[in-house]
Amino acid sequence: MTEFQKVEDTDSAEFTQALTLYSESIPASERQTVETIKERIRSGKEELYIASIDHRVASMALLYSLEDTQFVLLDYLAVKETYRKRGLGSEFLRNVYEIAGLKNKLIICEVEDPKTGADKEARQRRVYFYRKNGARILKNVRYMLPPLQGSKHNEMILMVISSNRRLLWLSGDAIKEVVAQIYRELYGRGETDPLLVSTLKSIEPQITLQ
Repeated sequence: MTEFQKVEDTDSAEFTQALTLYSESIPASERQTVETIKERIRSGKEELYIASIDHRVASMALLYSLEDTQFVLLDYLAVKETYRKRGLGSEFLRNVYEIAGLKNKLIICEVEDPKTGADKEARQRRVYFYRKNGARILKNVRYMLPPLQGSKHNEMILMVISSNRRLLWLSGDAIKEVVAQIYRELYGRGETDPLLVSTLKSIEPQITLQ
């Protein structure tokens, strides 16, 4: 039986298992430190959700609250390798949406661009996964993910999950504010950062969801 829950105790076995999965699944250049994640959870800025099978963490997700916006960042999502391609990721995402009370929010996701990088097939599968679960691409937005380790950035696409299927476009100004907030709060980068400047330049006044 699969159990879904929010984890608030950063000293618990569930937290330790979730962060082990996080370290195994996320590239080093994209990983925050364990202490950073603990501090964000303790302060209420970030929330950790897990799916457990036989009392072992099989999937984890981190949601980061973007204050004064209608957006929540899906900071990380990982499924244990032995449970992949079984539908757990989709089931988990649906349950997180319900447990976290995100009906009136827009979930924004940073997803590796399948047109770049070495493993294009794996990147395309990730895009397909999010599309299958209702996400749509912010058209023509070239999002540069700042490295948390090393100096090489990653080219990404931004995707949005919304319960409103009639939502066809988003305000460019709103997305610029969200991107700047993500850069500032998660990556410690200011408004003059070259990667941020490059990303903001690609954002048009009205962004089509495709």
